[in-house]
Amino acid sequence: MLELEVPGTVRTEDLEALVNQVSKGPAGEEAETTMRAAMSRMAHGVRTGDADRLAEAAELIGTAAGTGSGRVDWMAGVISPGLLAAANTLGGNLTDRDQARARLDALFGPASAVFDSAHATGPGAEGLRLCTRSMHLQLRLNEALDERDAERLEELLDELLDLLEEAGESSEWQFLVLFLLGQAQLSLATLDGGIPALRAGVAYFEEAANHPRLPAFAQPLMDAQCAPLLALFSMIEPDPVRVSEAVTRARRALDGPASTPDQRVWIRQGIGMALLTIHRSTGDHSDLEEAVGELEQARRELTERTSPAIRQKLLWELAEAYRLRDDRERDDTGAAVATAHASLWVLAEDVLLQLGAEHGLEVARAGASRGLLAAHWAAVDGRIEEAVASLENGRGLVLRAAAAAAGVPEQLAARGEAELAEQWRTAVRDLPPQAAPSGGGLAPGIGGGTPDEVRSALARVRAAPGVEIPSRLRRRALDVLRRDSGAAPLRGLLGAPGIGELREGLRATGTDALVYLVPGQDTADGVAVLVPNAGEPTALALPGLGAPGREPLERYLDAGARRSAVSGHGMDAYAEAHRHWEAALEGLCDWAGPAVLAPVLDALGVRAEDGSPQHNTPVRLVLVPCGNLGAVPWHAARLPGPRAGARRPYTYACEHAVISYAASGGEFLRAARRGRVPAGERAVLVADPSGDLTWAQDEVSALRTAYYTTALLYGWHQDAPENALGTPEDVLSHLPGGPAAPAVSLLHLVVHGLAGLRPTDSALHLAGPDPEDAPEPEGAPDPGRLTVTRILDVPAGERAAAGPLIVLSACETDLSSRDHDEALTPTTALLARGATDVVGSRWKVSDSASAALMVVFHHHLTVAGLAPPDALRAAQLWMLDHDRHPVPGLTGLLLAETQSDTGGLARIVSWAGFIHQGNPAPHAPAEGRQP
Repeated sequence: MLELEVPGTVRTEDLEALVNQVSKGPAGEEAETTMRAAMSRMAHGVRTGDADRLAEAAELIGTAAGTGSGRVDWMAGVISPGLLAAANTLGGNLTDRDQARARLDALFGPASAVFDSAHATGPGAEGLRLCTRSMHLQLRLNEALDERDAERLEELLDELLDLLEEAGESSEWQFLVLFLLGQAQLSLATLDGGIPALRAGVAYFEEAANHPRLPAFAQPLMDAQCAPLLALFSMIEPDPVRVSEAVTRARRALDGPASTPDQRVWIRQGIGMALLTIHRSTGDHSDLEEAVGELEQARRELTERTSPAIRQKLLWELAEAYRLRDDRERDDTGAAVATAHASLWVLAEDVLLQLGAEHGLEVARAGASRGLLAAHWAAVDGRIEEAVASLENGRGLVLRAAAAAAGVPEQLAARGEAELAEQWRTAVRDLPPQAAPSGGGLAPGIGGGTPDEVRSALARVRAAPGVEIPSRLRRRALDVLRRDSGAAPLRGLLGAPGIGELREGLRATGTDALVYLVPGQDTADGVAVLVPNAGEPTALALPGLGAPGREPLERYLDAGARRSAVSGHGMDAYAEAHRHWEAALEGLCDWAGPAVLAPVLDALGVRAEDGSPQHNTPVRLVLVPCGNLGAVPWHAARLPGPRAGARRPYTYACEHAVISYAASGGEFLRAARRGRVPAGERAVLVADPSGDLTWAQDEVSALRTAYYTTALLYGWHQDAPENALGTPEDVLSHLPGGPAAPAVSLLHLVVHGLAGLRPTDSALHLAGPDPEDAPEPEGAPDPGRLTVTRILDVPAGERAAAGPLIVLSACETDLSSRDHDEALTPTTALLARGATDVVGSRWKVSDSASAALMVVFHHHLTVAGLAPPDALRAAQLWMLDHDRHPVPGLTGLLLAETQSDTGGLARIVSWAGFIHQGNPAPHAPAEGRQP
């Protein structure tokens, strides 16, 4: 412990012997000796970055706790949150952090008397309380910032001021409270851009750095933090002398002993950030050169024990520094792109280390937009292959990790680690539902629930004083994969496809081109990256995708946000907001054609000079829209120039092309490798269990009568069996790898859907279990919500070569409200679970219009024998045709409704919301293909 407080007291080579010596003790004091051994191993792990030492400490705490010694049990309960937090900091996963948070909530909850205990006395007890309380406040600050909750930050600021007064100037730990006050003020400044909060934050950091009782181990941390902060503040209130002194202090810290294995790396990182900030303010090139030098040296000092968070952030800062320097003789663009790829690779591994989609997404957010930026750097320099690699490495990290996780057990078993492989398979299944977090704190995992409910449940589950480190399993597994052949196994699982592999997939599926749509950054134009199935890929500059050109998209998104905001304010307010939204949708489609799709189709040689189709058969495209471009219905883009004899002065993109969508080229390839099963073989139809979708029963009845007479029925339908409620468990059981093997051939759900900010919010609304069979405790989360998290986190068994068609006849089942480049929606999650094709929706479509389109879709699928993307296009063209004729499946009230609303069916809002993701082939064999 002395080595932690005063680094350099013990030589590194002597630490091992000292730890072993401390682990010995007299007879009769076994529990106390074991606890000392645990604490020494914890200290050793923090000092050296050895995560195995932390795991040993956890086991020893479990051995010592519960032996009858009240003092030992008290110590176990108080230090275990720090052990878990340390595991997270040293490259563990976020489940470590969340279990630490749950324990801290219990320690400082209103019913806790831990620090009033007789054991909470003696030397160091008050310091332990202050440190533990500060750790609790730190985690809560991080959560509030991530959720952009300024009100909660203000409340935490008040708590910190109270704690500062409690600590008093005589406490050696008062600096820690000052540090957190600085963090709280900077968090507030981040949310509102307030200069007073920034000024207050810098002042608190300086006070912490200059505290008269600042412990030796904390000095380098304070110096490394102050340099970039003062440089940032100097852009508002210039003070070059003060900044120069801070950089000098940080450099001095490099000469002292390190208290953590990453210390020199993050000191150099802080110096580099300060110099970059000064350069951006003054334009002095020498500061930029010096910054690049510091960051390059920090990169050289990275070790295998450097945490992923530090590694990926440092690499990205170095990539941006290269880009800023932009020296063509030193090929700074190439260095920037390559270093960005290295950063994204570290991030991808870290996402795979997490347990569950929620934690994966939280980690992936650190890389938001990095792939887009790197792609822009490469594309404008003519490096098309590197641009594609940037896009593939930066998109859909959670979906990629989900696919990779399914392949890890096979890789482990091949290396003789059968037991570890089985533990990996069951880790998510055995994880308590409450342990999967979101948004910087805790949130529901497999079962849902609010953060407070989650922490309360965790506190109950983990009430015993023992502790285990959740990240140990995945860390061990990834170490095994690296051990035998470097990163090759992981690259095989996580690696992004190259141009050649994408071309092969396009040719195998009969697809003409894969098109990435990339929004412009700052003042730059956007880009379409075209990967044809033959010939060289190209980058097409599109001013319409630059920030000024995207105004119609911003208006559309703003109109959607306003419509959502007034949803509970009465029918009149909602109707007015909906009219504005629909007008914005029309404007969006007017923009999407001339600005984007017309130039793309022209570049691909699809249209003649007059705008008419160049060929008799439609071109087949897979679109990968990046950023918030994923909200656009590109198949409904209006292209200048009418078809012969048409009533409209424009055509829609879907009249020229069969368009499928993909979260990334990698996701396209995964679906393209799967075969199809005839839809009628094992069909399952789910009618809205809530009973409030007016046409749900009619839609399901029409489909069953006309096309799927042997289909299983679930939900609110007169012919559904009494116990076929249509619960999430019912649906999951029929997915690939579920217990109802073989999986369905078709799963058609007529249910409510909602796009949320997190995977636990984006959900299909199904039935809960019968309350008599499984009564839910009061305040429990809705068990009828099938969230993206539940879909992805349920472990699947062996995946078949062919997958089902899943149709989500529901609102907002293919829309991301946040984290657009992760593209986590029910549609993409179901593809990740093994579907070959999924039809989802970007917005809520009128019940009757949706029911009519779905009947026509299934007619073309089963009677005309079209593949899902072609059948959807045919149904949408039918909706657009004012002279349409009803298909045989449209009967009764549904037929009468469609015949009375001939004009309404052709409105964009009625047909363009539905999209196809998955295998774009016109036909795919049942055994699957291997493009």
